[in-house]
Amino acid sequence: MLPVLGVAGYFLIHCGFPIAPILLGLILGSVLEENFRRSLLVQRGDFMGFFYRPISGTLLVLTAILLIAALTVEARCFLKTRRQRDDGQPAE
Repeated sequence: MLPVLGVAGYFLIHCGFPIAPILLGLILGSVLEENFRRSLLVQRGDFMGFFYRPISGTLLVLTAILLIAALTVEARCFLKTRRQRDDGQPAE
């Protein structure tokens, strides 16, 4: 298992993926899953329980806004470099 993870880590570093989010996902993923299951048990499997309280709705809306903003910035950057490449200008 260790050689497989080592090769995967090498390719992730070689391709420019940041290591910190991957480590956070590996470490906190099980904690998040456990607490998500616990909250579903408390709500008897009802997903709408995540929207009933104002704080949870606020956090979900903020998360959606941040995801949309990040995707918009990436799309604009991609389109800008693509236009500059098509025009023959160097990218900034």
